[in-house]
Amino acid sequence: PEIVNYPLGPGDVLEIKVFGVAELSSISRIDGYGNLSSLPFLEKPIPAKCRDEIQVQNSIAEAYKRLINDPQVSVRVIERNSRQPALVFGAVRQPTRVPMQGSLRLNELIATSGGITERAGGSIQILHTQPVMCPNPGEEQEALPLKGTDLPLKVVRIADMKAGKVEANPAIRPGDYVLVSEAEQVYITGSVVSPSAQLLTEGLTLSRVLAMAGGTRKEANLSDIRIYRQKIGAVHQDVLRVDYAA
Repeated sequence: PEIVNYPLGPGDVLEIKVFGVAELSSISRIDGYGNLSSLPFLEKPIPAKCRDEIQVQNSIAEAYKRLINDPQVSVRVIERNSRQPALVFGAVRQPTRVPMQGSLRLNELIATSGGITERAGGSIQILHTQPVMCPNPGEEQEALPLKGTDLPLKVVRIADMKAGKVEANPAIRPGDYVLVSEAEQVYITGSVVSPSAQLLTEGLTLSRVLAMAGGTRKEANLSDIRIYRQKIGAVHQDVLRVDYAA
């Protein structure tokens, strides 16, 4: 499909036609510096990075004016290779590599993977692996080379995204890794009808988790329910005593 105002980048391949002059027509790949450096009979490269087809077309026509009168040039993108796909995985229906040829937001990316599953926890992690290739004003810092040990990470709450909050639906960048975190398990034992393991989804409360275990038995001591919580890096568990009867 045609993509309007697609900013070109290294690796993109263009079909260039100069009408009436077949020897000047060519198929050319944008080099690693962002230029068209191998057009017939042109010594100077044509800048292409972060420009669209019309801008490049005008530059090529201007360059060929020294060879022919009023050159009629057309430029068409035949391969879009300059942007790495984004990857979405974790608690989604189908882990997916999504081509990044146009603008895409988080909710659209999630939709391409079939949506979030019931195993999802409360957050989505977005890891940027590539700098912004064509920064807008104010994004210059994001265009700097990334350090492999300090990649930018953004965390979004699923509830905020579903609520339509703008800040929870960021733009996805080429090369992004998007992880929908899976919920950990909580174990319900003791005087409940159905001792079991349940997914610790966001907003899970004591009353809900007891209901998911079928409720408490008659002999249960509701004034002394204990929650054993393991903290990261700690050897021993914390014990929270809850007076649920109250």
